[in-house]
Parts: sequence; structure tokens; C-alpha cells
Amino acid sequence: MKYILLYICILISSIGLCQTVDSSYVDGRLIARLNVGSTLNLDTYDSTNLLFNSAIESFGIDSISNPFTGLNSSLDRTYRLFFKEANLIDSLVIVLTLLNEFDLIEKEPGFYVSNTPNDAELSSQWYLGKIDVFNAWDITSGNGTVKVAIVDNAVSTVHQDLKANIWDNPNEADNLLDDDLNGYTNDFHGWDVADNDNNPNPPSTAAESSYFTHGTHCAGISAGSTNNGIGIAGVGYNLTIIAVKCSPDNSDGKFLSNAYDGVYYAIQAGADIISMSWGGSGGLFTTGQSIIQAASSAGIVLIAAGGNENTSKDIYPAAYPSVIAVGATDNKDIKANFSNFGSYIDIMAPGVQLYSCLSGGGDGYGYKSGTSMSCPLVAGVAGLILTQNPNLSPTEVKSRIKDNADNIDAQNPTYTNALGAGRINAFKALNGISTSVETNSLVNTLNYYPNPTKGILRLNLTPTDITLTNYLGQLMDVVQVGNTLDLHHLPNGMYTLRALTNKGWEIHKIIKVN
Repeated sequence: MKYILLYICILISSIGLCQTVDSSYVDGRLIARLNVGSTLNLDTYDSTNLLFNSAIESFGIDSISNPFTGLNSSLDRTYRLFFKEANLIDSLVIVLTLLNEFDLIEKEPGFYVSNTPNDAELSSQWYLGKIDVFNAWDITSGNGTVKVAIVDNAVSTVHQDLKANIWDNPNEADNLLDDDLNGYTNDFHGWDVADNDNNPNPPSTAAESSYFTHGTHCAGISAGSTNNGIGIAGVGYNLTIIAVKCSPDNSDGKFLSNAYDGVYYAIQAGADIISMSWGGSGGLFTTGQSIIQAASSAGIVLIAAGGNENTSKDIYPAAYPSVIAVGATDNKDIKANFSNFGSYIDIMAPGVQLYSCLSGGGDGYGYKSGTSMSCPLVAGVAGLILTQNPNLSPTEVKSRIKDNADNIDAQNPTYTNALGAGRINAFKALNGISTSVETNSLVNTLNYYPNPTKGILRLNLTPTDITLTNYLGQLMDVVQVGNTLDLHHLPNGMYTLRALTNKGWEIHKIIKVN
């Protein structure tokens, strides 16, 4: 052991000083996953492991958290280490590897918002006609029960064209308590995962020219209030927006330091769709991929910006298989000169000079370009699809979008087979969706509490039939006594509850915790 401790000292002195902090990753943070048989207790660290004690002292490790619990056993063993000596991160990776207590150690990537500067002003909202959303609205104008989480740098919950569609958490009261037991106190409209508070709005000092307008702009494209006589029309019309802020107030809003914490919160909040207008080329992030897969397995549709580097290099999270990756086109269906392309792109959508909401202490509007704008547009269409048939799986929603796209190869002869299935068409994607009797009778009056639950789930209506499936779709045993469900025998995680009442079928996400 003393030789290993000596090696740590030599490693720090010889390597640490030449390390530089990588702008692709978050400073002073590292993800580490314990081995299944590890004896290291990181929840309440008892300082009995001398090697780890040495690492704590040498690298200034001052905090350890377990941020992604309840999704699967792998993430339950995943911890985030905060340390002061940010320039020594590569040395810390080597030292932790020597402990033989971890089966995964990885730097935590940060992400940048994917918009490009405004260059020219086009007619307001040309993109609505381009994707044929007016005819799509004749089929459905969306439903507030379908929730789109805008996981971004910040989202204004008070903008005049957003506030009517902002999520109002029905299970949270204004009493300084975590009434719904989801780990977030008073998350009435969303959460700020970067500053760990219940205000997902941009900082009050942010101007309409700042990066902090990004998330609000995306929210307006996806589900801004429509047919209200003011401002813009959101593609999702009546969809509900869950606001998730991932950039700290003391930043410029360009860098998302807590993007996957935002995805995790959206899962806990019961989002049906997660829109991620950010990305990075730092490579595969195993922990992030696990979170993304858990969300998809829970039935959440995931959509991400394909990137603005005009390259075919994979960008994450867009390139993960369970995510719908979106590239950008202009008003002539030509690939935007900034848009990425290649095999990981699933669909193209308008992304040049899109007009939407801006936040900055007021109710402004303006134009932005980027795959960041294309992403929430696709999220809005996905919300319309789920309104028409809430039973569709993420894979089925993805197929509806891709199989009904407009071919734009003729407009892009040098990008054949590199622009996904083509440019999205909202009307075609909605037209012909089967809506079973079960789906048509879907209602949302079956309140259930508490959720997350530690074992006993109460319903205010007694269902005549009920099923529960885990994130893999496997049927679970349910112990039902009247309007009470006993879930003590189930492992922690997310489940899908389907209940038949005298008013029809309902589908809800249930979270089981200790």
C-alpha cells in the first residue's frame, strides 16, 4: 500500500502540473461507478480506506453525491465527485483506477447550446407552412396532458406566450415541503438543476441578446401558446412545457454544466418528451447513455439537436440510438450551411431564422438559427403524435416521424443518404394514426399518491383492472387492496401503471424509492 501512496505523490508531481482543463468537460467533477462487490461506502464515507483518503486530500475532493438513483442498478452505484484541483483531473482518474473499487471512471462532459448568430430576417414563422402543421392541427391541436420537458440553459415561465402552457405541478403545494416526494421541493413549474432551486427562469439580469434566451426560444417553437391573439404559434399548440434550467445564474448561459441532471429531473417530473437542444463531440459518456436509455425504456420520447459544425462526426446525445437526432434545413429544404449530417441524423427540420419567444426581463420575440431550433420543432410534432395516440412507444413515434418525411434529396444532391429520412412533415406524420377505443377513452382523473412512493400507492378511484410493467416492459406482480397498491416487493425504479376505471384507461409513470 505504501508504494501505491508513493506512486500517487509522484504521479501528481510529475503529471499534474502539465494538465490543462478541457473545455469539453465540466471543471472539478468526475463520474465514478462502484464495482458490484465494492466495499467502499460513498454514501456516508467513513474514512477507513487509506488510498481513497489520500486521494481526498491530494485532489481536494470535498463533496460526493449519488445523483441518478432509482433508474437502474448501474446508476444507483454511480457517484459524482467534486474536487478543487480541477487541473489534476487526468491524474485523479489514474489514482481512482488504482483503487480497484470502480468499474467506470469518466470525465463529465458539458454541453453548448446549438444556435448560430442571426444573419438575416425572414418572414415570421415560415416554418409552420413548410412542415404542413396547419393541416396537422385539423387532426389534433395537442393536449395539455402531454408534457414536453425543455432541458436547456433556462426557460421563462412568465413570458406572455408561454405562461399558459407552462406545467403546473398538481402534486406540489406552496408549503416548503416536497409534497410529491420526488426530491425537489416546490418544483411548481420545473427546476433549476444547476443552482438547485425551483426557479428555472433566466437570471433577471439576462438581456434579450444573451445566450440565456436560448431555452425560451426553444420552448416557444415547441409549445408556445397558440390561437391566443398575440406573438407566435407553437407547433405543439396546447402541449404542456416543463421548464428545466441547466446553466447557473453566474454564467453567460452558453455552457450547460448540468445537462444530464436536467434529463434526470425531467424523468422524475413525468415528462412524455424531452427536448435537448445541446450537444458535444467529447465522445461516448457511459453514464449519460445509461440515463438516456432509462428514459427511453420508461416510454419517454427523446429528441436532440444534431449539431452545427457542418460535419458528419457523431454528436452526443443526438447520436445515441434511442434519441431522435435532428438536422437543420432552410426555407428551400436545403441543408443549412451549419447543420451536421451523416448516418446518425434521423430527420431534418427547419432551423434557419425561426421566429419565437425571447426572454430578458420582458415578452420579446426574435429570430434564431441552429439545429437547436429544429429540435423543439420535432418535439412539438412528437407531442401532437402522442396526443393522437398516447399508447405509442418512443420507437413507434420515431418511426411515424421518419416514415412520413418529405424526401429532399433533389435539393441536396451532395448529401444523399446523409440527411436522415428527409424533412419532417407534421400532417403526414399524424394522418392515419390509429386511435383504439382504449386510447380514445383515455382520461386523467385517476390521481395517485405519493409518487415517488416508498411502497404504498393510493388511488382516489378504484380501478377494475390494473397492470404494472418495469422499464424493460416486463409485467410485475401487483398487490391490490381496494384503492391501495402495495409495491414493497418491487425493486427501486420507474414503472408504467395502466389502470382501467369506469371512465376508461389511464397510463401513468410510477417511481419506487426506498
